[in-house]
Amino acid sequence: MAHEIRFGYALDKTLWAAVFKNDGGTFKVNITGGDTWEAWADANIATYDISLSEGAGGGTYTATFPVIAAGIYHVTVYEGSVAATDPPVGHGEMDWDGTAEVNNTAIKTYILSDVIGDDGDTLEVLSDQMDALSASSTATLNVYGEGE
Repeated sequence: MAHEIRFGYALDKTLWAAVFKNDGGTFKVNITGGDTWEAWADANIATYDISLSEGAGGGTYTATFPVIAAGIYHVTVYEGSVAATDPPVGHGEMDWDGTAEVNNTAIKTYILSDVIGDDGDTLEVLSDQMDALSASSTATLNVYGEGE
């Protein structure tokens, strides 16, 4: 994939991004080129840089998200020439599956194929299984939905 990081901004600017993750309550920054993380250190700032390119027509900047494990990441975009004093100009979250951004289409496909099932029957089968368990058990099974 490419161009997963997208940012609209003023024309003809130098922008770069850094990717962060929450590591047990501590935010760590990605060292570009791999799935390696560290606490932010101004001296290492050049290793965090993901350069954004301005597209044709201007004002839309893109970059390729790094090859890292699946997770939810924070992306911050900075304006400048990769210095600790560069101001952040935007930020957002990236829900990453390890190869691509997880978007609404992917979630809908997962729900339709893996949760409901290709035949549309999975939830009904689950309901039947719960009824069978309830009938064979002395415990009361709480049922929500029908007849409420």
